Amino acid sequence: MPTRKIQHKNGDRAVTAVRRIWEEAGAAVDEIKHDYGEDLLVQTCLGDIMDASRIWVQVKGVQRTGQSFRNGRGSRNVRIKPGHLGRWIRGVDLVVVVLWDIDNQMGWFTEIPSMEFQVELARHGVWSVDAQARAELPFPIAANNRFDVAVAHRLSWHARLDNYATHVRVLESLVSHIERNNELADLSRQIIEVEPYKLTSIYLAVNAMLDLGILEKSPGSPAAVSSAFQERLETDLADCLEIPMPDVLPEGSTPQALRHFRAIGMACIRQAQEKSGTALDGAMAIQFGNIVHGLLLDESSGLCDVCDCVSEAEIA
Repeated sequence: MPTRKIQHKNGDRAVTAVRRIWEEAGAAVDEIKHDYGEDLLVQTCLGDIMDASRIWVQVKGVQRTGQSFRNGRGSRNVRIKPGHLGRWIRGVDLVVVVLWDIDNQMGWFTEIPSMEFQVELARHGVWSVDAQARAELPFPIAANNRFDVAVAHRLSWHARLDNYATHVRVLESLVSHIERNNELADLSRQIIEVEPYKLTSIYLAVNAMLDLGILEKSPGSPAAVSSAFQERLETDLADCLEIPMPDVLPEGSTPQALRHFRAIGMACIRQAQEKSGTALDGAMAIQFGNIVHGLLLDESSGLCDVCDCVSEAEIA
């Protein structure tokens, strides 16, 4: 008669436990039947609106971890196939590996991609053609990286904001490319209209700012800087009074204007950190600052029209 290995039992129990945590965090979770390295597909949402981003989860189940590790000291290696790692870091979705202690019902996690994983992959030559034939690679999961419902929420925000940032970066790259081509164009070449690309980038940023509470929108009204964010901005502006200004200011700028813009940037970063628990992408922080600055000064050059076009369904 066929027998069921203990590894399969542990794996199923671990996947069930990790799935339950994601579901408690409000996500829709599907178990992957054809396993190419991922055990769970996690589709997150904000309120009742499904996110465009997705999270893939590999679960490593163990019977028991050591007492020291459970107390938050040290790290423990998990072994991952190089081919899986290479596939994950080439993708655009967030991948999370969870180590689950079945007996103690505790979990720890690491995110992929990360700079550490990419460096480790390069060190082991994972980009070579025979990567699939190489032995599994050991990767450490830190004992202080506990996985629970709060972490699942934070990872959801990470994936959500990273999805916005990826699209914004692509659009900004297109804008730069089109503007350079337009500058070099002669009468025989058609000038490409760049404004729709710029407005689409702003539109995505506005949606992210609504998610984070930097902007707010009432039915029938355009998006505007939220009152809570303006209170935070006043505090950060007071802090910026203590920051020394550079000897040479940007052309057309004043110390007061520069301090105000820095305060807006600081407030955006702190708001994102407080709301999502994750760091805000640098390019998005600058774009957020420009949008807030434009709305506060009412010099947004079409920005209000974009804010007005954000559908009610997207911010419900």
